[in-house]
Amino acid sequence: MIVVIRTWEIPHGDNPFGFDRRYLDTCVPLVRRVPGLCRHVVLRGMATPGTIASPAGRADRCRGEDLWFRDLRDLRAALVSPEWEIAEATGFLASVVRTRSDLAEVVEEHVSSDGWAPGELPAGANILLRSRWDIPAREDAASVDEYYGAVHVPNVRRIPRLHRHVIMRASDSPLVPTSGWWRGADCWYDSQKDFAADREAHERTRNDGFAALTAGIQYAYFAVAEEWLPVTDTQHT
Repeated sequence: MIVVIRTWEIPHGDNPFGFDRRYLDTCVPLVRRVPGLCRHVVLRGMATPGTIASPAGRADRCRGEDLWFRDLRDLRAALVSPEWEIAEATGFLASVVRTRSDLAEVVEEHVSSDGWAPGELPAGANILLRSRWDIPAREDAASVDEYYGAVHVPNVRRIPRLHRHVIMRASDSPLVPTSGWWRGADCWYDSQKDFAADREAHERTRNDGFAALTAGIQYAYFAVAEEWLPVTDTQHT
């Protein structure tokens, strides 16, 4: 699977509620008609609690969406489709600031035994902690990735209330030029309360030696407003 990750900020002085309504009512239905789209996640930025990350002054005005496709072939077809052209023609992204697009390959998606599978999330306060890191040099990638998978990933997945863990890495493709050569992971929670309860466990994973191998780790904290999957014939039976 591959994911187009898009983020933006609502300009200061504009009403966030109005922007959110315009996006949900006008843009989202059009985006979900794009051929080949197999998952669409709507994100709303939040100030990160505790010490997991430094507070971001614009966090509550940050928004985002993840557009999932099976492979580059499906993405390529989507980008030249009339449906994509119509969705982009709304001009919504031209009205916001600090827009950013990245393309990532999904290396692994792990769901805990008691976690919600994609498309089954209940409505409400699902929380996502998104981390992203750079590797100092490409020749270091294999050893850093090996340490990450062997040491850091098992430590993260021992965190008690974590219900989904998605590992990603930047994909080199002219279809969506990505910003840098990064790796990343999403940690999903049922609620802000669960994330707060696991905060110390998250902090302990930062002491397992992995962070020292990177060129720095950045964090962002989101509420998952919606996670949409297209209805298939099997879902009707």
